[in-house]
Amino acid sequence: INYGLWYYEWRVLPLSNSFFPGNYTLFPITIMLLLQNKPQNNAFIKALFFSFVCSFIGEPFFIWLNMYHMTKWNHWYSFIIYIPLYLFFNYIYKSKLFGIKNNTVH
Repeated sequence: INYGLWYYEWRVLPLSNSFFPGNYTLFPITIMLLLQNKPQNNAFIKALFFSFVCSFIGEPFFIWLNMYHMTKWNHWYSFIIYIPLYLFFNYIYKSKLFGIKNNTVH
């Protein structure tokens, strides 16, 4: 947003310049659902799935709703960014921080 690559048509919070529902609710909830459902599945495959859905289904949907506008951005850029994003949170989720060992909670 700061570099003018895309912008949002409206703001949920008057002082916010970002898409609050997407950034702070839709993405985290989708990632949490993917992490908790079938944790034994390959994380990279799930990252590709997450990235594809967000980039090529979610973003065009918000463009269609006239909420999101890309000026110098491409869906492929988002696709590439969402993969390491998911893998990072997968790593955090499976780390010792949450007490998960071999995909079971203790």
